Amino acid sequence: MKPILLLTAVVMLAGCHLSPKTTDSQETIKAFAAAPGMNGGTGRYGIKAIPGWTKKDTSMNGVHFTAVICDTIVGGFHPNVNVVIQSMTLSLDDCFAQSIESMTRYLANFKVIGKGSGTLNGHDSRWLRYSSTVDGKDNEGMLTCVVSGGIAYVVTCTAARGHYDDSKAAFDAIVNSFSVE
Repeated sequence: MKPILLLTAVVMLAGCHLSPKTTDSQETIKAFAAAPGMNGGTGRYGIKAIPGWTKKDTSMNGVHFTAVICDTIVGGFHPNVNVVIQSMTLSLDDCFAQSIESMTRYLANFKVIGKGSGTLNGHDSRWLRYSSTVDGKDNEGMLTCVVSGGIAYVVTCTAARGHYDDSKAAFDAIVNSFSVE
């Protein structure tokens, strides 16, 4: 499994615990795995794959996450959705603001395309559309953050740059299936 599946969500949650000099995604993920609250303790959630996509609960370098990966390569990349959780005491707005700051600091060529607020299955949420480069691969994504019961749930959709809209309907269906249990 490639680190790009996970790196953005990990940076969002734990970015204040790593030096911006770290450029290798594997090393970044390992460092974030040691961040306070990473892997979220008792946070329970559900997310569903749609036809043509595969759901997998897994871990990479100590970070546990759920990945929903497109079975087809689009633009040289498997579009994907992943969920990472972290226990925390921050409010949704503070978590989101700190996350954008961390992404700006740690993701190469990070650029905000848009951001806003909404609800995701009854929970207040914040979303961020962005582009960045991870391990030399240009990507676009959308990150949605929900905080419930002291747990931050970060749902990140990632596609090759220029191909996000090719998977947007699938991304929307998968993200809208997310629920906090």
